[in-house]
Amino acid sequence: MVTGAAQALVARDTLGWEAAFLRAATAGRAPWGARIEQWRDVEAALPDLMDRITLTGADPAAAARELAREVDRLLAVTR
Repeated sequence: MVTGAAQALVARDTLGWEAAFLRAATAGRAPWGARIEQWRDVEAALPDLMDRITLTGADPAAAARELAREVDRLLAVTR
C-alpha cells in the first residue's frame, strides 16, 4: 500500500527516483540485523571465511563447513 505522502513524493519527483524506490520496496525485506539479534557477530565472522580461503589456502568446502558450525553456535543462543 502506498501512502498519500509517498504518492505526492512520486508526483513531484522529476528524476523518477521515488517511483523506482517504491517499486523496489515492494520486494524488500527487513535487514538481517533487524531479524537476527546476533547478526553483528555473524557478519563479523564472514570475512574470516574469505581470509581462510584466499590468504591461507584453506579448502573452501572445509572452511565453509567450519564457518557454518561457528554461525550455528552463534545463533544457538537465540533459540
